[in-house]
Amino acid sequence: MAQFTEQSSFDNSIHVTHALKFPLYATLEPHEHRRNIERFKTNGFQLLKSGYCWVAEFRLEELKFARIMPLQALLTAVSPLFRSELSDARIAWSQNTVLVTAVDDLFDGGGSMEEMRNFVALIEKWDDHSEIGFCSKNVGILFNALYQTNSRICAKAALVQNRIVMDHIAEHWRLMVRAMMTEAEWASSKHIPATMEEYMSAASHSLVGTIFQSAAYLLGPRLPEEVVGGEEYGRLWRHTLLVSRLLNNVMTYGREPSRALALGDSVAGVRGGGQGGDREGHLGVEVGAAEAGVRRRRRGCSPVMQGDVLADE
Repeated sequence: MAQFTEQSSFDNSIHVTHALKFPLYATLEPHEHRRNIERFKTNGFQLLKSGYCWVAEFRLEELKFARIMPLQALLTAVSPLFRSELSDARIAWSQNTVLVTAVDDLFDGGGSMEEMRNFVALIEKWDDHSEIGFCSKNVGILFNALYQTNSRICAKAALVQNRIVMDHIAEHWRLMVRAMMTEAEWASSKHIPATMEEYMSAASHSLVGTIFQSAAYLLGPRLPEEVVGGEEYGRLWRHTLLVSRLLNNVMTYGREPSRALALGDSVAGVRGGGQGGDREGHLGVEVGAAEAGVRRRRRGCSPVMQGDVLADE
């Protein structure tokens, strides 16, 4: 960086080389501004302190089964939500990223079947969770962090939106944990979904729904209830979740191929590849179809769904 700063004042080719080496989609806005590079130097931890204090407040570090990574979560939020006026949205994004990762770890071998069912029951009750109680310390810590954090986020969002949004956020969490419970039961019984529709009944409710929606309410523009409950918003949201989930599945093949085997067999079977076929290739087909759906919704066009996976109900 020092070399770039020194040479760039005298040689325009340095700027060209830098732009070609680091295209727009591969750069983070903070790294493109000298004052922010100075602000984020190694002895300045202001941005991280609040994240680690939040982790300590809710005792999340006691969840030994979970990947509690506030720094990584913050970095995912900084890129799309960099400007200072988006601080609340950035915090909501990063905190819910930590929470959904911990919940995912609970349902992915970190908890017993009893703990998973208890957690789902607590999310279903939400405000009335005291009627259920906690079957373990881990469940109590995780649910308390999730519930209290989202209560704070929704209180801020209510001021921005001029309405109560808690019910909508809670419903996203319910959909997510129901889907996770279904997949956990499939894994426990070694069940492979027979059709793509059966698989998508769980897979379509991906982790990013809880992250994106809470942040969206804090961006500034009003999102009236009739908009978020409308058909157009719902279709766009559904395709976005499908893209994120299917991309995650494709990446899983690179990291943990054995863990993704059952999913790949299901997808390949529906697409005609059969077990042992090109599982990753079939997932790529689904990703492309879902991404096309997102683009159509963004253009405001009526979707003409292609394939049984994305057929609108």
